[in-house]
Amino acid sequence: MQYELKISGAPQDDGAIDLDRLAQLANGLRDIAKGALQIRLLGSSQSKGRETRKLNDALRIRLKGLKSGSTVLQLECESFRTTLTHIQGDFFKPNLLERLPNQSPLALVMETFTDALSDSGDDSDYLDKPLLNDLQDFKKLFLDDNEVFSLQHEGGAPELSLMRKDFQRIKSMEDRTPNPAPVILSGMVEMLQYSKSKIVILTEEGRSLNGVLAEGLLTSEASKYWGKKVTISGTAHFRPSGRMAFVEVERMFEPSEKDEYFSRPPRRETVEQQLERQIQQKGLQNRFGNFIGILTEAGQSIEDDLKILTR
Repeated sequence: MQYELKISGAPQDDGAIDLDRLAQLANGLRDIAKGALQIRLLGSSQSKGRETRKLNDALRIRLKGLKSGSTVLQLECESFRTTLTHIQGDFFKPNLLERLPNQSPLALVMETFTDALSDSGDDSDYLDKPLLNDLQDFKKLFLDDNEVFSLQHEGGAPELSLMRKDFQRIKSMEDRTPNPAPVILSGMVEMLQYSKSKIVILTEEGRSLNGVLAEGLLTSEASKYWGKKVTISGTAHFRPSGRMAFVEVERMFEPSEKDEYFSRPPRRETVEQQLERQIQQKGLQNRFGNFIGILTEAGQSIEDDLKILTR
């Protein structure tokens, strides 16, 4: 698959590129593509395991040529249909396998930036804190505020254009994305996938929670809880919205009566996110921007505002 990356707007963009900047660009594109692929296949952009040769080959991006007219890099990479012939994607998202084989590393780079810059980015299933950090690191490639990076599939209209100012939004999203945190949850083991050591826990309130068995927790040990109630402890990972994406399961044991308290999955939301969600649930118009200044001027905290606006 052929792509063009056009770098324009700075005096240095004259048809050439410094080797150290080229190396930094190559590493940045690969890091984003790798994180984007892993979050689709494994649920998290960071993998604790050793990078396999197959994954390394699937992420390969080649510089085919360099053209003038600003600085235009001709890039090529293979589709995942060719490089990952036996993809076993995240079974939590069945539609994933319909799209991923037709995509490529650079297609995932474009999609990831697009998600992060969209109004609905907080609810994306394909963004987490480490991946947002990789996106933010890409800002270092810009030489000044007027420079533009445009990435497109060759022969088509520009699909992604980036300027330095765009990274303010990405940094804000990264800052409000909760860090992983310890968690205890109770529910019933609804599904168990041996190949990826994944489980689904059905809570008392009817929500399915995705789990991945941590290293050291054997799938055979987890299998004895199939179809039974269980309490798990581990590390919760979150999306930018504060919604829990999945839990890395470190222990599983039979629940006691007091564990019913842990049947509700946690949310890690900022006050603004709580307000947004509660107003939407009540079917009210979001006038947070109009009221927050008025109410806080009266000497109340944002937490007090939240209580007033969501009564």
